[in-house]
Amino acid sequence: MPARSHEKGITVRPFPEATGLAPPSCLPTVPSHREWTERLGSAAQAGSGAEAPLGATSGMAAAGAAAPLVEESDWERVGSYLTAYDEQREDVIKRCRDVQKLAKQAVYSLHRGDAARAMDQLAKGGDTAAQGSFSAAMEEVSTQAPYAEAMAFACFLREGRLIRSDELPLAQPEERTVVSKEAEASSSGMLGLAVPGPVGLQRMV
Repeated sequence: MPARSHEKGITVRPFPEATGLAPPSCLPTVPSHREWTERLGSAAQAGSGAEAPLGATSGMAAAGAAAPLVEESDWERVGSYLTAYDEQREDVIKRCRDVQKLAKQAVYSLHRGDAARAMDQLAKGGDTAAQGSFSAAMEEVSTQAPYAEAMAFACFLREGRLIRSDELPLAQPEERTVVSKEAEASSSGMLGLAVPGPVGLQRMV
C-alpha cells in the first residue's frame, strides 16, 4: 500500500499490518488480549511452576494468584466502625431534638404562666446540651434557637429585661440577640442590642 500525502505536505505511512510487512526484530512482541488471559489462567492453575507473563518472575505470579483481592477481616472491621458511628450519630441527633422539644415546651409553659414547669424543662434540656457530646451540636442555629428563645423569654418575664450573653453559656453569643452590659448600665435608659454582623458583634442603639 503506497503512502498517502495530505494537503499540508504531511506523509502518512500505513501500519505494517496493513502492508503485510513484518515489524522490525528490535521491537518486542506484545501478546494479544486472548494470549494475556490464557497466560494468567495458566499461572493461576500451575502455581509457581508456570511461566510468568510479560517477563515477571514465577514467584510474583504465584503470589499475585494466591493473594485475595480484599482482606475480609479488614473490610468487616471498617463496616463495624461505620455501623457504630452511624448509631452514635443517630443518638446525638435524637438527643438534640429532645433539647429542642424541651425548649419549645418551656416557651409554651411560660405563655401559660407556669414558670416553675418552664424552668424544670429548661434545666433538663440544659443538662443534656451541656454534655461534651452535644456541645458542638448546640452551635447549630436549629438546635440553639429554641433554647436561647426560651431562656430569653424566661429572663424577660422574671426580671423585665433582656438576657445577657454570659447568661447563655450553651449558646454562641454571635448567633443570638443579646443586651450589651454597657448599654444596660447607661443613664439614657435605651437598650443597646448586639446583633450579628459581618465581623462578629455590632452594637446597634
